[in-house]
Order: sequence, then structure tokens, then C-alpha cells
Amino acid sequence: MSKLALERSLKDYSKKIKRDSSDNLSGLLGIGIDGRRSVEVPGRNSYVYVRIRGVESELIQAFNDEVPPVYDLPVILTRKGNKYRIKERDIDRYDDWGGNSSFIPSHGNQHSLVPDVGGGGDPVWVDSRQFLPLAVTPSGSFGSPYANVMGYNIKTSDGSWIYAGNTGTPDLLMYRPDDDTAVMVLVYMDKDTGNPGILVGSGTFSSSSITGTNSIAPYIPTGTSSSQIPLGVVRLVSGTSFIGWDNIYDLREWHSASAGSSALSIKDEGVLQGVATSLNFVGDPVDVSVVGSEARIFITGSTGGGSGEIYTLRKLQADLTIPDTGNLIVTDYFDLDIRTLTLEGDSVLEVIE
Repeated sequence: MSKLALERSLKDYSKKIKRDSSDNLSGLLGIGIDGRRSVEVPGRNSYVYVRIRGVESELIQAFNDEVPPVYDLPVILTRKGNKYRIKERDIDRYDDWGGNSSFIPSHGNQHSLVPDVGGGGDPVWVDSRQFLPLAVTPSGSFGSPYANVMGYNIKTSDGSWIYAGNTGTPDLLMYRPDDDTAVMVLVYMDKDTGNPGILVGSGTFSSSSITGTNSIAPYIPTGTSSSQIPLGVVRLVSGTSFIGWDNIYDLREWHSASAGSSALSIKDEGVLQGVATSLNFVGDPVDVSVVGSEARIFITGSTGGGSGEIYTLRKLQADLTIPDTGNLIVTDYFDLDIRTLTLEGDSVLEVIE
């Protein structure tokens, strides 16, 4: 290349640098409005506020599909057509900025399935283990002999609220088998105290080759009390050296309340009458008490035929001398399982309880 050609090339490159530099502006994302920091422009999708050179009086709105909407993030602006556009992060200022970012624009809405806000273009299918309240998770970045129980507010059986979880389990590796089998350790939450517990019941050993969620179900220990809320089960084999995600199966029951309350089947002499979540006993002969998780119902004056019991009777035959309805004191031979009472020969009365 001749000296003249080299000089011409350097001049053209210098002009290009100056032109590119003049098109680029430095700024900071966001503006303070009424004491609140705001980055995204309301009503303008993908537009952000930018303070040019960090000066609030030089505020513009710029299209952004390059950087996350983080307040005070240093950016480079460029003018394209009749609009400003975020070109990139300002690397020269970023080193001493003092914050960090995820380096991608805000895009959570496209992972949503809520049509009212325009989501659903790229939905995220969330596994139950990613839903954290009361989840059983590995402890530590690389696992450990323990598992964590994530925190959550639960309602106890007496109606009070407690913050449960946010703690770890005991060392679970001590329960791993020595032979070629697998054992399931149930991790539960006591709904009355909020304390976690574990169950390693008899008969829970299976072949170490059984791993699928459906396959391990028969080997999960059953609870010993209605106050135990199942959270997860940890599968251990002889070679388990730490508790990781592959060891944990989620058992939280999303169809029922987190406090473990469930519906009661109401039966009369074995015949289903319906399903209820609470019971209300009405009348003087009924005495109800609750001890632990057991409800005790005593119906007084109806468990025998002792002398002095009073019943309302309805006359079935017209030749009786007692009123059509009335009270009658009956004697010991009366049995509640028998719904009729014979008086004075063949005269029959029906007991109305």
C-alpha cells in the first residue's frame, strides 16, 4: 500500500470513529418518581427511562431489548430512525458501578400462562419441587447428609398460625442400608408444633433398582398420627454419600390444606350421610371433648333401658287410654335397638327419640 493510500484509509477510519462516537450516548437507567424508583415506562412495552449522562433533566425514553431493567445500570444509547435505542451496557463504567445484573432483558411475562397480560409465548412448566413452601430440598451447594425444609406459615388444629420449616433434618445417611437395597425415609411436618420429623418404618426396604415415582410409592412409610403432614421422602441406597435432588421425591398434598385438615365422612349405622369439614353437636344429651387428634362423643341417656328414662311416645292404637303424644317412664327391660314397646297386652306404641 502506498503512503497516499495509507493516509486516506486512516482519515476514513478516523471519520468513522468520530461518527460512531457522536451517535452513542452514555446514560443510566431509571428515574425517581415521587420517591419511587422506576425503570420501565408505563404503557410502553419494552421502553425504559434513561438519564443521559446521569442527569435527570436530560431524561429520555428508549427501546430496550438488550439489558435488564435495573435501576442505575450504565448503558450506551444510540439513535435509530426517530427513536432512541439501548445499544449495550456501558462496559467502561460498569466495572465501578457497584451492582450486578442478570445480563438479559426482563421477559418473565413470556413465561406466563396468564392470557390477560399477554403471556404464554414461552411458558415455563414448573416441577413441584420448584414450589418452595415446605419443600424438602438438598442442604448446601453440593449436598450433605441432611435435607432442608423450606419455611411456610401453617394453620394449626386449634386455629392459630405458626411459621413452620426453615430448618434442617437430622443426619439421614445413618439410615442407608448396607446391602443392595433401598430405604425410604419419610420427612413430615407436625401441624400442631411446626416441627419436622422423619419416619423409617419397617417393610420400607426395596430393590435398589426401583427409582421411579410410581414404583417407590408402595415403600413409602405411612404416618403414625393425623397431625403429621407428609412433605417428602428421601431414597437412600448403600452408595448414597449426600442428599441431592435425585434422592428426594415430593409428597406435599396440593389438593388439601397445608395444615393437614381433611374432610370427614359422616355415617349413620354404616350408611354414608355426607362429607363435612367440621362437626357441630346440638342438644343436652351430647357431651363432646377433644383429646389430641381424637374427638370423643358421649350421648347420655340413650345407651340402655334403665329405670327412669323418659321417652316421647306416639299412640298407634286408638284403644289406649294415654294421650296421643306424651311422656312415659319405662322400665329396665326396654332396649333401644327395639323400636316398639308393648304395653297392656297387644297395645303397641312407637318410640320417638
